[in-house]
Amino acid sequence: MRAAARDRLRRLLHENTEPGRLGAAVAVGVVVGCSPFFGLHIGIGLLLAWALRLNKVAVILGAHISTPPLAPLLAFAGAQIGARLLHGAWLSLTIADFTPGRFPTLLRTLLLDWTVGGLIVGGVLALPAFLTVYTVARRRDVAHVASEDRSDWVASERRALELYRGGRPEHRIYLRLKVPRDPVYRMICERLGRVGSVVDLGTGLAILPALLAVRGQAGKIVAIEWDEAKLASARVACARLPNVALHAVDARSFPLPPADVVCLVDLLHYYGVEEQRALLERAASALCPGGRLVIRETLARPRGASGAIRFTQLLERISMRIRWNRGPRLVYRERDELLADLSKLGLECHLEPASSSLHAGNMLVWARKRDAGEALSAPRDRPPAERDERSRATDSSW
Repeated sequence: MRAAARDRLRRLLHENTEPGRLGAAVAVGVVVGCSPFFGLHIGIGLLLAWALRLNKVAVILGAHISTPPLAPLLAFAGAQIGARLLHGAWLSLTIADFTPGRFPTLLRTLLLDWTVGGLIVGGVLALPAFLTVYTVARRRDVAHVASEDRSDWVASERRALELYRGGRPEHRIYLRLKVPRDPVYRMICERLGRVGSVVDLGTGLAILPALLAVRGQAGKIVAIEWDEAKLASARVACARLPNVALHAVDARSFPLPPADVVCLVDLLHYYGVEEQRALLERAASALCPGGRLVIRETLARPRGASGAIRFTQLLERISMRIRWNRGPRLVYRERDELLADLSKLGLECHLEPASSSLHAGNMLVWARKRDAGEALSAPRDRPPAERDERSRATDSSW
């Protein structure tokens, strides 16, 4: 019996809880609560909820607007407005006359006036009640969807970070601070979808391959890094990931295998312009038709937030000075210059911001290799919403 009662209560609470219906339920309850039919409000509200397919609990809660100390005020306002509309004159009564002891007498005398005026008062109060409940319910639904999505991503982060147990303490601390705060990892994982093979150039601690592997998004992942200190921790993590192959080599000389996706996350700016172009050319050559080149870079002069960008670039210089990051030199490039190099390689480019408080001015570039005979389109600032069937088959998600 207790289980049946809980199940029934759960159904009552969750039936017809769409934002519009929930707001309408509270609004109907408010109108009923402003009527003169005290003692019958709940019955009338339940009947209307059943007839209009509204949430019964929300209707009852809305009807409780007529509880003290609001009941005398609502009754006085309803009776006065009704009398004014029906008879053209205000009643010679005060709020003090609308006490519970006098309700029966006033109800017999002012039933019609009170009913008409109560509908008007209830309608006026029902509108803000509807808007408030509707807005809160919409935000609740959006937050619920985001929470489910967020909880799935947080679980992936947790599983990936657990792989680094046994790695160097400074690397574990760094990853626990960086991964939740840098949007690039989630953006790449969510937009890639499921792919066959991935090459990650300059993988660092191999957190991107680890995330792709624990989420089951790639069949084979090749991770390339030349910093032995970072590779020590990366090997600890990837030892438990059979589909991730780590290579301790220079990304500029390693023979890249054919891949569906090649990632260069925060790599290009450690080299000069010609070396950057050579890296891009090698990465583009390794892409299979319809494959994608994913680049995250800090641009030289992106629009706005110049102070924050200079701070980000200063942090990068400090990290190179203390040997946390290794590279010949720092060279940040203009947006149009980078896009021009990618277009010359026959890649179709789309851009989106990938900044955060500590990663100002960052841009994520998705460069897609065309199929044979496919025309090159102009660069766009966001992934396309629609695509022909052949492109959709080879490029399932931007």
